[in-house]
Amino acid sequence: MFRSDLSRKRVIGLLLLAALLALFLWFNRIPKLDTVQQDLVQATAPLGEAQCFQGLCIDGNPESSLLERWWRFSLTYLRLVALGMTFAFLMAGLTEAFLFPPESRPRWGRRGLKGSLQGLLVPVVSRGVAALGWREVILYTGIFVAVVVIPLSLLIRRSPESVGINLAESVEAAAPPPSCSAAPPSRRDYSVREALRTPAYWLILLASALRISVTSGILVHGIPIMVWKGASEQAGADFVGLLFFVSIPARFLLGMSGVRLPGRWILAAGMAVGAASVLALDYVPGLWVVYPFVVGIAILEGAAVQNWVVVGDYFGRRNFATLTGVISVFYSAGMMLSPLFLGWLFDRTGGYTLALLTLALLYAASALLFAAARAPGQLRISN
Repeated sequence: MFRSDLSRKRVIGLLLLAALLALFLWFNRIPKLDTVQQDLVQATAPLGEAQCFQGLCIDGNPESSLLERWWRFSLTYLRLVALGMTFAFLMAGLTEAFLFPPESRPRWGRRGLKGSLQGLLVPVVSRGVAALGWREVILYTGIFVAVVVIPLSLLIRRSPESVGINLAESVEAAAPPPSCSAAPPSRRDYSVREALRTPAYWLILLASALRISVTSGILVHGIPIMVWKGASEQAGADFVGLLFFVSIPARFLLGMSGVRLPGRWILAAGMAVGAASVLALDYVPGLWVVYPFVVGIAILEGAAVQNWVVVGDYFGRRNFATLTGVISVFYSAGMMLSPLFLGWLFDRTGGYTLALLTLALLYAASALLFAAARAPGQLRISN
């Protein structure tokens, strides 16, 4: 009946997707059809007149603190989108597992410079909203993604082997430079259990969680921090865009430097530069200090490329996704709590002085942890 296992898997996937879509429409979308007209009226109302949309309302209470408004907004938003997001993730997971399994998508990949390229849109979107309005900006952004981003994604390959590159026969693998002798890459693939038993993995996990959590807080509060230093909101958006722009060459240069230098030392140096930049922004008066701060954080972001390279070098490629997934559990929690913590400190102190000092200390701790994360020994740990 089926020409191959892949055909059978795709038919099963299509049936599951159809059943899931039918359930979602019947229990979630169809019961809400009577509210569509009201939502359309709110969505097309002149800017400033609409106060609520699908139950998500603007909080106009001036007595509420930033933390209180953030908490109420987040709970309301999550209640509204939780079911839809769960449905979307299920659909995406089923599509990847059944319709486009790994053996059928040799041209697809994951990592790149997406963080830096996304950040470049911050000042563009900010100026577009001011000039055209948010509805037009969202429309043009969707067209841009469809016309430019989707075709470019087809050029991404899944692995070096998919384009005929054998890493075992590469020059770097055949003759590692002397500078890397202090931290040789793993010559085998660690199992998940073996990796979890090594101190190096937990040092990398903690250092990564601190790095990403702090950076998340800085980016979420980036524009308010710039305003606190004396810049306008538009200038703050421009500074954030400049940060991501400078990080593009930094990612290339520091990423390539990992061929000659140990990745953990690149990471430690980048975190130290980031800590110094945050301290300078905190205690040096004047708006000019924003420029060295932007360069310092861009260097940190460039060094961060080595974070996942080190995981692959230390523990191999076979269980790379699982090992980085475990790390993501920890830094995802930090990404959620860090902006909240900064907002709480701002409400209590009326400024970002204490918040930035805390972030600088966390960056410094991350630098020390990365520096201490030596490559694990080559003795195999029994299961």
